[in-house]
Order: sequence, then C-alpha cells, then structure tokens
Amino acid sequence: MKKNLIYHIWPSKHASYQWKWNIDKLSEYIDVFDGKIIIAIAEENLKEFDDAWVVHQKRAEAGRVPEKLHEMVKLRHEIERERHQTSRAEEVKDYFSNKKISKNIEFITVKNQRHLHECSTFHKLLNKIEKKPLEENKDEITFYAHAKGQRRQRLLEAPQERLWVSFMYEQNLRNLDSIEEKLLDHPCLGVTMAFEPIDPVLAPHKGSWNKEKGWFYDGTFFWVNNYRLFSSPYCYNEELMTNWNGLEWYLCNLFKLEEAYDNTKKEYRPFFYRWLEDSLADNPNAGCGANYDMAHWYDFLEKYPESISWQNVEDWWDLDQKTMLHNIVPELKLPETTVDKV
Repeated sequence: MKKNLIYHIWPSKHASYQWKWNIDKLSEYIDVFDGKIIIAIAEENLKEFDDAWVVHQKRAEAGRVPEKLHEMVKLRHEIERERHQTSRAEEVKDYFSNKKISKNIEFITVKNQRHLHECSTFHKLLNKIEKKPLEENKDEITFYAHAKGQRRQRLLEAPQERLWVSFMYEQNLRNLDSIEEKLLDHPCLGVTMAFEPIDPVLAPHKGSWNKEKGWFYDGTFFWVNNYRLFSSPYCYNEELMTNWNGLEWYLCNLFKLEEAYDNTKKEYRPFFYRWLEDSLADNPNAGCGANYDMAHWYDFLEKYPESISWQNVEDWWDLDQKTMLHNIVPELKLPETTVDKV
C-alpha cells in the first residue's frame, strides 16, 4: 500500500528550537513514506491583534477606558503579539531542505487561526491526498502528525513532551508491514488510545450526530485507511473543525470504537492513562496526564528503553533528568549545557 504523510507546523518564532526538533525527529522516519508528503505551515495572523488594539485605543481616546486599565491592556497586547509571532514559511522550507531529504515535499502555507490550532489546516491536507473517484483511494494509507509542544505551557514540560513524541513516532512508524496489514481491516490506527471518562455527552469536540462515548489517540498522531476515511460522510464536516481540540477527537466522529485499532503493545498499557478497563477507583492515574510526569517516563523507559528511538532526544535535560536517562541508557552522551527553558 502507498503511504502518505500529512503534517502541520505552527512555527513559533520564540520556540523555533522545538519545531526544528520535531522536523529532526520526523526526518528519522521520512523514508517510510512512498506516496505524497504534504506539509502545512500556519503563519500567525498578527492583524487580529492589531485590529483589536485599534478598537481599544479608540475607546480609550474617547475617555471610555480608565487610564490604569488602558496601560494594562496595552502591555498585554504587546506581550501577546510578541509571543504569537511565527517564523516565515520560507525558513521552515529551508530547514527541511537542509535535512537533505530525498523525497518530494509539497508545502502549503495558511494564515493561522489561533482558536483552531491544527484544525485550521486539516481539511486542506486531506484535499491534497484524496483521489477521485473514491475507488482510487483503496491502496493508500496516510499518517497524520504535527510539530508538537510549542504552546507556552507545553514548553515548560519539553523533556517529557519530547519523550512522548519520540514514543508516538517509534510505535507508529516501525514495523510498517504489520501496520499495513492491520489497516486492511481497520479504518484507523494509533497509540495511547484514550476515552471519555464519563457517559457519552454532547461536547464541542463531538459531532451532533455522535451519541457514543468519545475516544481518541492521545497526542493526535495516527494512521488512516484512505478509502475508509473518504467513504465517511463526515470526513469534511466543518462542525468537527470549530473547536481547538476538534482534530484530536475527529476520528471518533467517523468510526466506532470497535473499528479503531490501538497499536500500543499490551505490556506498555499499564504505564499510560485513561484505558477503557480502568476506573478511578482501581487506577489513580486514570484521567490524568501521566505523559507529562517525568517519573512516569523514567519508570517506563527503564523497563522498555527500546520503545523509542534515542536519536535527537538527548539535548534538553537538566542535571536530574540527565542522571535519570544515564541510569536507563548509560551509553547516551549528554551535553554539559542545556537549552534555556522558556
């Protein structure tokens, strides 16, 4: 089966090391894709910030805003505008080019919609890989991923984030023969499957037609069978792309839980959270973000160091975390200095 890649990047200017690291990590596996490779780059639309400031300034000039409040709003505007700046799309393309990847990569550039995150590019990416008529999609599968970990709160947990991303790549992009075989019988495949902790509810991440308990591949890295995806009447439904985490829950609106395949090895599952058989009573980690707990990763990787590729994960550790990693994989050569955390 032909294997495509669709990928989303919001190239934060102040976390450029993080989106560049994501590209470094992706490049380890790029040769598994023998179909289309489509990269969407979401450049920040700073006009939204400027338009909001103009409206506020006019109100202030008309005497409708207290002076102290005006100064606070001005400062917040300057900080937020600076924080949301992105690198130019050409810089992202150049970084890919410098990796000397021997694949044809197609880039699309869009204006970022901050309230939608990856949802702002997903349908555009699907359009690039869909074939007409429908039957032409039968022999293709597609992997979706994104440059993860650039939001401010995620940068504070960058070491854990990088281990999580490394795990998702390794488990989704190794043993491709086995994955292809599973996607013959299942419409989608991923790892760290998670579930709604309560009975089915109508929520922003679910379509109005979906009355079943929601599920998702935590981290939003997943494979789809192209034919099964484009056969769904909901694959381009705009209702699913109106919430910032809509893409994470996208697949549960197209396919039933029993149709989806969880590629997490059985022995790994006790280390991850929100499993279907778990309850808060017998598993205190159920429903909480164990993937952001460094102790969780230490326990897991000490037992299963082969579960990730260790390439490109050794450059972001404080002293305690270096000690942890040396205990797991002593041959790792970690640098003496670390990147300043943001």
